[in-house]
Amino acid sequence: MEFIDAKLAAALVAGTDQRERKEIEDLARQRLCFLVDYAREHSPYLKEKYEDLPENYRLADIPISTREEMTELFDRWVCDPEITTEKVDEYVADFENLFTPFLGKYRVISTSGTTAQPLRIVRDSRHIAIHDALMAERYFGGPLLKDVEGLNEPDLKQCAIVAPGGLNSSYLSFERVRRSYKARGIEDRTLFLSTLAPAEEMIRKLNEFQPDVIGCYPSVIYTLAFEQKAGRLTIHPKIIGCSAEKLPEENRKFISEVFGCPVNDNYCSTEGGEVAMLCPNGHMHVNSDWVIVEPVDRENNPVPCGVKSEGILMTNLACLVQPVIRYRMTDSVIMHDEICGCGLNTPWIDIDGRVDDILEFDHNGTTVRMPAVLFELCAKDIPGCDHCQVIQRAHDAIEMRISVMPGYDRVETEQKILFSFRQLFESNGLGSIRIELVNKPLERTRSGKLRIAFKEFV
Repeated sequence: MEFIDAKLAAALVAGTDQRERKEIEDLARQRLCFLVDYAREHSPYLKEKYEDLPENYRLADIPISTREEMTELFDRWVCDPEITTEKVDEYVADFENLFTPFLGKYRVISTSGTTAQPLRIVRDSRHIAIHDALMAERYFGGPLLKDVEGLNEPDLKQCAIVAPGGLNSSYLSFERVRRSYKARGIEDRTLFLSTLAPAEEMIRKLNEFQPDVIGCYPSVIYTLAFEQKAGRLTIHPKIIGCSAEKLPEENRKFISEVFGCPVNDNYCSTEGGEVAMLCPNGHMHVNSDWVIVEPVDRENNPVPCGVKSEGILMTNLACLVQPVIRYRMTDSVIMHDEICGCGLNTPWIDIDGRVDDILEFDHNGTTVRMPAVLFELCAKDIPGCDHCQVIQRAHDAIEMRISVMPGYDRVETEQKILFSFRQLFESNGLGSIRIELVNKPLERTRSGKLRIAFKEFV
């Protein structure tokens, strides 16, 4: 395996996104060829899959991969025979293991297992070094944040408002920070808040803690911005970092204005790593020297720049141990190849992510705002729950629609979800909200996207 340490990774990443576009594309091509050669030599399955590749193959000649394929053939896919499904499952079963390298040298994360068998992703030291360099150089050191005063101080007060749980990458990242602070005797300079915490608790703890850096879902920090504007929340962070949801530009500007600090965003995935990062012009620039993003239609045909895709093919050029090459994902994007005025020469994308309504309820004269991610998290770990939809029909009433997986008892599953939702409302002082469970198909947009929460009343 081509060894890349932190020093070399920093050198490989620094300034590359400002080179000529052709030079960046050539770099990516070289890294693609190296990755494919490595996969053919070390992965039993990919050796067979790529057997008929022509000598001077194009990117489009490489066969497409799927989640189902990688999950089912995991043991033959990986490039280290010591890695097996059994060993990975045993490793992730104990939360404490996640902070000790798997087999002494790897890191393991996972996609969600709510509606399908979870896909385990093993990351090698090469990927980790490049990931860290991309974050240091292009996220924290990029044009949006590079001039923020005091951002390089070693003991900044760090706060994460994310979903708790083992293999959640956002939670794991914060937990690593917390443990490193604890080792230095400054654990009290970290604060974790579950996304499901009641709004009043969040506000109280944030006011007491006064964070310098906040990592959060866009919809959650957007609701907190209204609390800051109303004067109930009074914090002064240096930066706010968002991920995992679409962040509309108007929302980002509102959050930035209310909190008086830059709001950054990035597009990352379990399979692809750090795919794209935001610039001051509001454009999500692809780290195209380390990630290849191919917009495609439903039949995996290429989609031209400026046209919305129905999926993407993702290639992660940094990770060798579990090659992700032309991996089909359902993310919809619009690729732009025009040069951005920010100075970066990498292409940028618009991400057509789901944007749900934020539901609003009254609690003793105060508006309680509840983003869709709360409802999603409430239901995601309940066995049998496929999807759940919340439709606000009045100021004090919601309608619930639930899709139950085959093989599960519908009534039992629905009652468990209903109980979880009642607990969520009661913890926010909204125990009087009327919840009607309706046995109807979940509504979708014209493009077929499922919305988790939306309003339908005047």
